[in-house]
Amino acid sequence: MSESWQAGMVPPVQELSPCCSLVAGAPALAIFSPDSEPEDILAVALESVTRFESWLTAKSNPARLAASTAHKHGRFAESFMTFLSLTQRTPIITVNEYDLRIFLYDWFPRHAGMSEISAASVLNSLRLFFAFLAEDVNTECPWADAILSDRTTYRERWRSLPDGSFWSDAVQKWQATVYHDLDARVMVHDMGQGGGIKWGSSMGVMEGRFDHLLQRLWLKWRDEIIEAGIRDPERVRAALLPMQLEFEQTVPPGLGESPALIVGREQARRSRRN
Repeated sequence: MSESWQAGMVPPVQELSPCCSLVAGAPALAIFSPDSEPEDILAVALESVTRFESWLTAKSNPARLAASTAHKHGRFAESFMTFLSLTQRTPIITVNEYDLRIFLYDWFPRHAGMSEISAASVLNSLRLFFAFLAEDVNTECPWADAILSDRTTYRERWRSLPDGSFWSDAVQKWQATVYHDLDARVMVHDMGQGGGIKWGSSMGVMEGRFDHLLQRLWLKWRDEIIEAGIRDPERVRAALLPMQLEFEQTVPPGLGESPALIVGREQARRSRRN
C-alpha cells in the first residue's frame, strides 16, 4: 500500500516491525565505532560495489547482465554506499531501514543531480544490490523490498522537492516530512522532550558524535524490544526512553564524564560564542 505524504501528512503506524539487517539469520545489532574513519568505511564499501558488478555479469548468474548495464547499477549502489559511509558512518552489514528511508526520501533526491526519470532506476539497482548482499556478506534486509517497491512515495518525494536554496525553509519543511514519518515508526531518538539532553538542530563536534552513536543504539534497542514481543509504537517508545536517559548519564570508558555533562558544556560554549 502506497504511503501518501501530501501536505506534510504521514500515515499512522499501528504496529512496529524490526528495522535492522540480519546476518546469518540473526539481528545485526553491532554499531559503528565512534573512532571509525568514514573514509576507511567507504574504501571497504567500494570494494563491495566492485564485487556487485562482477556478480551481475558472472556466467553463473541466471540473470546475467551486460557489463554496461551492470556498471549503471553499480553507480547507484556506489551512491548508496557513499551515503552509508560518509553520512551514516556505518558499514553495510549494519544497514537498516532508517538508513534506506533517509537515502531514498531525503539524501538522494537532493544530491543525485539527475532527472526524476533517471533516478527512478535506483529502486531496481538497490533491489539487486540487496540480493547480492545476501550472498556476498550473508546479510538480509527483510524490510527493503517493500520500500523499494513503493514507487509512488519515491516519485512523490522527487516531485515535491522544492527548487532554489539547498537549505531554504521550503527544503527543510520537505525534509521534515521524512523525519515525522521516521518518528511515527519510533526510529528517531528523543530530542530532549523526555527530560534528558536537549539535542540541538546544529551541533558541536562532541554533541554530533554522541548524537550519532545514540541514534544507532536507539535502533538496536528498538529491535530488541520488538523482538521481545512489544510492537505498539507508544509502548516501544516508553521502553526506549529510560535506555536513552541511562546512556546520557553513564560515563563512557576513557572519557571521565557523561555525555550529558560533555554536551552541556559544549552547548554552553557555543551559546556564548554566538
